[in-house]
Amino acid sequence: MRGIQLLQFRAHDRTDTEYNQLARQLFARCEQHGVRLVLNRAPDRVINVPHHGLHLTSHLLMTLTERPSATELIGASCHDAAQLAQAERLGLDYALLSPVKNCQPSRRDAAGWARFCGVGGIALPVYALGGLRQADLPTARDTERTESLEYADFLEIADDDFNA
Repeated sequence: MRGIQLLQFRAHDRTDTEYNQLARQLFARCEQHGVRLVLNRAPDRVINVPHHGLHLTSHLLMTLTERPSATELIGASCHDAAQLAQAERLGLDYALLSPVKNCQPSRRDAAGWARFCGVGGIALPVYALGGLRQADLPTARDTERTESLEYADFLEIADDDFNA
């Protein structure tokens, strides 16, 4: 078993000071365990924070004219074909397409497996996200994009658990 190799730190509700302090602590722990840390924050807000990569919001993605960094892992959240095309144009390393399934009963905007499979021609790995459960793994493996699908368990860690 390979274990966790990559961790994305997403905490949009935190101030920059709080986020950066937590990110520094998390980076130290990731380094101890050989895990790569990807920060989900605008590049200009984490300049002095150690990390292995960045994950861009779909809004930030659409404002960029060039890739933020040539040397680190860069990915983005995408919700439609235009955003996927922008991620490809910028030469990003991956995209997360979401939501594939409805995460909340009130939402009706899920991409669905058919739309996920329909992103052919995109020359970067596209990972399904949103509303997925262990039971979806066989469906995911049956899609035409199986070469770029990964299933991940996401853990929500409370601040107290993180500082333990």
